[in-house]
Amino acid sequence: MEKITRHQRRIKLMQILFAFQFNPQTMFGLINNKDEEKFFKNILIFLPEIDAKIQNQAKERPIKDIAKIDLSILRLVIYEQITEKIAKNILINEAVELAKEFSDQNSYAFINAVLEKILLNDNKKNAKK
Repeated sequence: MEKITRHQRRIKLMQILFAFQFNPQTMFGLINNKDEEKFFKNILIFLPEIDAKIQNQAKERPIKDIAKIDLSILRLVIYEQITEKIAKNILINEAVELAKEFSDQNSYAFINAVLEKILLNDNKKNAKK
């Protein structure tokens, strides 16, 4: 069996999040294994917190006005930042690459700016604890 890369895994998870925004039932057809099922169940728990972080740092653009693919990328990377020990620069770079690959040419700048604000704010909060 061929091992998938982290980037390929993120693409798949982003696609599940994207499909969920249109019709929550369709994403079940995209889930192929226990890892993807676990991810999706867990991200739903964190979704209110994730969306609040996005809205706090993108006040000029309500969640409903953010392109669905961009929102999927943001949600995925913020979830990883909350639940895994991955360096913030790696997460931001991966989000920018996903945006360049799947979204329009200006999206990566928006995603980069929002994620930098979120990750830097979280780091400052954690440093004060």
